[in-house]
Amino acid sequence: MSESILLKFLQNGLIDVHGDDVKFDKLSASAGDFAKELRTTPSKAVSAALLAFDQSAPATDPLVLEVLEILKDRWPTYMNTFSGVPIAVVRGILLDALVQAATDNEKVAIGFASAARNVLPFVELGSEREIWRSVVAEIERLVDERAEAEWATPEAIRFDKLNLSKPAPITISSSSVKVKRDLLQEKITTAGGPTLVNGQPSGTNPNPYWPNNNPQMWVQQFGIRMTEAIADAIDAMAEKSQVKPLDLTQPLEQLEGEVSEYASNLFSSFSGATVGLQRRTHLLWWKEALFSPSARVSYRSLDEIVAASLMAFDLFRQLPMLSPASVQSFLGETVRRVQTSGLDETRILQELVEIAASHGDLAEFRKVTADLVPSPGGRGYLISVISHPSGATAINDSRFKELVGLSPTTRVSVSEWSTWLFRELQAARATHEDSGTRRKPRKGDEKK
Repeated sequence: MSESILLKFLQNGLIDVHGDDVKFDKLSASAGDFAKELRTTPSKAVSAALLAFDQSAPATDPLVLEVLEILKDRWPTYMNTFSGVPIAVVRGILLDALVQAATDNEKVAIGFASAARNVLPFVELGSEREIWRSVVAEIERLVDERAEAEWATPEAIRFDKLNLSKPAPITISSSSVKVKRDLLQEKITTAGGPTLVNGQPSGTNPNPYWPNNNPQMWVQQFGIRMTEAIADAIDAMAEKSQVKPLDLTQPLEQLEGEVSEYASNLFSSFSGATVGLQRRTHLLWWKEALFSPSARVSYRSLDEIVAASLMAFDLFRQLPMLSPASVQSFLGETVRRVQTSGLDETRILQELVEIAASHGDLAEFRKVTADLVPSPGGRGYLISVISHPSGATAINDSRFKELVGLSPTTRVSVSEWSTWLFRELQAARATHEDSGTRRKPRKGDEKK
């Protein structure tokens, strides 16, 4: 965004540095420092957003304390400018850092957009409304553009031409042969009669007849000996001119490898181009079947709150990290199909949390999400309270507000509850640390 969020806070009277540009620069530098922290640890994005939304964010929250430490590094005497803990300053730093990090880190953007879509409809924005409207719209646009591109199906699928490399030339070699004319002449002469002109025998086993003495017998003996002479000459040539066996293993293996690689790339391109269509088709099947792949039962056979929670969980497991905002609407409409209560009926948020934290049919839900989010120690995910339910049913109203950011008596519809869980699950997966371990506890996490 072209204008910094801190400057907008200043212009709206939310922050007062008494016109001192140097002090404002220290705030901006602190926001830049925390933006770097968010890029390194995207798992803080949701907590940062939830605190930034809240005009009465608790001064003892671990992330608030972390931001104050960052501010203190840049501005050791900041307490001389502000009376008490400057929550508005912390919120401005958090929001400015979120916007900076979200523009080039889609994990942070997903976490921010998830928190905004869930909580902001229930928050009194007052004079901050315009700030939030522009910020949220911009970040949601970035997330949706990326998701729509990933889900898009092209009108036509184009493939590269198959270009096979030319194999090395095959050399065919054979011996150079000639007919032994002297030997052939000798055998032909032998076939012609018993002696040569000088009276000497015409060769080994000559024709015993002359054509004028006994033509019939001569022809017979001549044919036998002439056939043998010519056949021997041909056999001798054939034996010496035999072509050596050809080894086509290498060129055939090369051809096989290139064709196989092309076919593999071809199918990968086709699969990649149609993945959006495959997802949408699968979603339609799921919506029509109304069958839970995790519980192995029809959603209609479950309590409507349990069914709505399972729908969010099942949809989360079917989809990738990014999904268009339309998918959340799709989930809400699917939930309405199995509702047994009125579509406009709302439920108390804390009661919904207690059901999700204790119901037996949601055990798998809690097991999976417990590996994605830490135990609640400050402002954070609603699913943290659900998936780490020790004492969840005994959380008092003030503690609930500290952890969730909303009053426990906030009322939401069943479809809103389902989409809330889905967004948090998506955000938790997106911002989950790549190491596969849960984030390190923040200062104050041990406080319950």
